[in-house]
Parts: sequence; structure tokens; C-alpha cells
Amino acid sequence: MPSPAVPGAPAATLADPVRRRALALSALLTAFLIVAEAGAFSRPTAQFLSDSLQTVLSIWAGVTCLVTARARDQRRFWTVLGAGILMWATGQAI
Repeated sequence: MPSPAVPGAPAATLADPVRRRALALSALLTAFLIVAEAGAFSRPTAQFLSDSLQTVLSIWAGVTCLVTARARDQRRFWTVLGAGILMWATGQAI
């Protein structure tokens, strides 16, 4: 079991209510993106939803990586991954 980032602090698990809610929100947004991509909406609406959800989900993923970098081992990996995802999200938003 990896040691917690802060000495004496308990390791975070998926049982934490905040993590469960974040995971549920991510799953819901991803499912909505799949529905939008599957053609459930008119073409302009689907394109707008697809672009918006891809941007929101990528920002969410990038921030999650940066938060994880603060609390875990392998900080450099999580920081570089998060920064890369956020750069992609910036390009997606433009």
C-alpha cells in the first residue's frame, strides 16, 4: 500500500463521498457525450454538445491529474500528464 502524501493522513479511496460523486459526474458526462455522438440530436446540436463536452471532460481530467500529483507518488508523471491534457483542452476550446 502506498504511503499517504501527508504523514499521518489516511489514503484516499473510492469510498470517499467526494470521489464517488466526481466519478459519477464523469460517467454521466461521458455517457451524455456518447449519446450526442450516436446521433440522438440534430447535427448542429450534436456538434456543439460534442465539442463542449470534450472540452469540459478534458479540463476535468487535466485538473484531476494535477490534484492527484499533489497527493501521490510519481508526481512528475501526473503533473506532465495533467499539463498535456490541459494543453489539449485549450486547443479544443479555441
